[in-house]
Amino acid sequence: MRLTGTLDPVYNLRYVDSVNVSYYNNRLLPGGGRITVSVPVHNNRFSAWVPPLPAGDRLVLRLRYPEMPDSAGRILDVGGVSLMTGDSIVELSIGKGTYNPRLKKFALKADVVTGEQNIARLAYLGAMRLRNNITDTLRKKLYEKTIDSMAYNTAMQKASELRDSIDRDFIIRHPSSLQSLNILETIIGRYLNKQGGWNASGNKRLTEIDNLLQALDRSLRDSEKAQHLITSLDRAREMKLIPFTGIMPDGSVFDVASLEGKVFLIDFWGSWCGWCRKSHPHLKELYEKYKDEGFEIIGIGEEFGTGKEQWDRFRKAIAADGITWPQILNDPARQDVVSDYMVQSFPSKFLIDRNGKVVLRVLGDSEGLLDAKLKELFGK
Repeated sequence: MRLTGTLDPVYNLRYVDSVNVSYYNNRLLPGGGRITVSVPVHNNRFSAWVPPLPAGDRLVLRLRYPEMPDSAGRILDVGGVSLMTGDSIVELSIGKGTYNPRLKKFALKADVVTGEQNIARLAYLGAMRLRNNITDTLRKKLYEKTIDSMAYNTAMQKASELRDSIDRDFIIRHPSSLQSLNILETIIGRYLNKQGGWNASGNKRLTEIDNLLQALDRSLRDSEKAQHLITSLDRAREMKLIPFTGIMPDGSVFDVASLEGKVFLIDFWGSWCGWCRKSHPHLKELYEKYKDEGFEIIGIGEEFGTGKEQWDRFRKAIAADGITWPQILNDPARQDVVSDYMVQSFPSKFLIDRNGKVVLRVLGDSEGLLDAKLKELFGK
């Protein structure tokens, strides 16, 4: 992929001396690895070659400056320019955007001139940005108490419907766009993460997702990513346990097959996740209450950093939280359990019954749902 661009020589953009293009993917580059390409800027132009990468993944372009005069009008480039792999050539035009009087800075404006996949993605992000402005305004009004909670909830529901409409319309209008596949992944994850279990949204929502998958061009629908999404949906419908093994902190191998015939909970968490760790005291209470009935818990950690850093953080959190049930660290190079279960939010918990069926999938603050389901299964 060749990435080129022109910088408008205004304000502090004239001082940009290099451009960095970074690629992150914990599945492809486990342990927090990244690929970064850095190229100089000459006469307000740059050109970079990005190595072959999975189509549809995210790139971030950032501008680099030497020291600038204090009088230079700072451009807001925090977060950089979000791009996507999949085009052979992408041409950008970068300039100053609107002025932010509060920060006394200009925003960074980047237009995709050439690159079909990225042009389509930019159109989607623009539409979604307008929708996000609505929700940001509503949250501000609620905070300032210029809107009551009932009106706020009604307006937020309409904003959610607008988001869904933007997603559906984009996929139907862009059946060959990699962004459509990314949107579908988000829609499926949003559906699977509904409180109360995989089927909380009902067959209507599943039918809609199936129709959107069928709307994709055949080549896109046959891609590895699309097939993974389809498999995940089929598993959700069947409510089946997905077999997995993993390495525990003591170096031994854990196999979920060892829990066959038991009621058990799979807890996806990380040392960095505050809500995950806040749930551990309650899990300890449930474990003490039901372990004599055969109840078990298996924790699956998702950590950032290198292999040793991951294990150090994971072990430290296990000890600090006083966890006594088995724990494994997710290792995409071995088996990506997080991806297999399509976990997009942490904590995520899966309750498995004695027949190996997923009877509950919950995320976040799930104490009430989990308590009720365990009481139903164990009768106390």
